[in-house]
Amino acid sequence: MIHSWLDGARTSPLDTIDREDHGAGDALGGGVAPRIPRGFWFGEAVYETLLVRRGATRLPALWRLHRARFAEGAGRFQLPWPGDDALDRQLLTALTQLPHTDDADWWRVRLTLAATGPDAPMLAPDAASLWIDARPAVMRIRPAARMAIGPKLRNPDDPLARTKRVTLASDLAAVRRAVAAGWDDVILLDVAGCISEASTSALVFGFEDGTLGSPGFETAALPSTTLQLLRDAGHRVRPLQLRPEALGTVRWAAALNAVQGARPVCAIDRFELAAPPDSFVANVRALVDGQRNA
Repeated sequence: MIHSWLDGARTSPLDTIDREDHGAGDALGGGVAPRIPRGFWFGEAVYETLLVRRGATRLPALWRLHRARFAEGAGRFQLPWPGDDALDRQLLTALTQLPHTDDADWWRVRLTLAATGPDAPMLAPDAASLWIDARPAVMRIRPAARMAIGPKLRNPDDPLARTKRVTLASDLAAVRRAVAAGWDDVILLDVAGCISEASTSALVFGFEDGTLGSPGFETAALPSTTLQLLRDAGHRVRPLQLRPEALGTVRWAAALNAVQGARPVCAIDRFELAAPPDSFVANVRALVDGQRNA
């Protein structure tokens, strides 16, 4: 079940398109299909995902990191920005309207900002629409993952590198190929062959000497809000460039994101890994939970 809000009113995604007067497309099945906004035709859209508790009356403190990344991504697409205060009001309105369900205390909330005009793609967007969708969150704490090594999809020279954008078809194809082969997820490489990130998570590696590392800026990995939270709490996580063949130097690994906190990684390709320290996993989850509830 998906709920959408625009300008403080709850709508369906197609109602939203109609309300924004983007016109109608061709007849479909005897009816009139709403015109899809330019941002979804050409991939000119950015998004952020939060996990929030139903009944929230204020924004999670972690939102400040997501909002900064959201704004930076919008700037790369030259999308009109609604303003921090206006965006905060829209999000808070959506959170206060989450419906009551017995099996959904936590909700996954996604904000998408997409270009809506003009129609000529060579021109910078002069308008954008914000969608806020929510659905009950399930399976936050998941078993340790086995990850395949995937293709070289991350390019630091891409003008949209490190942007959380909606054009994920290549990532999804890589994930599906890995899952079909019996893996849980896939690790994506940069064009130089170094590890960048998992499909929806940042990666942290633990080494025998007790140090921590995570793929750095040079690998075009998305700036992780959870990793930033960890660093803000005083954990030293050095940026690194790590090739798959060097995974033998890694003792343990974890996948980080703002929904699951830290998920242990028990194997990457042929390399079996030790479990991350329980204290590390618990600490990341406590940090994320604390930020959500702040």
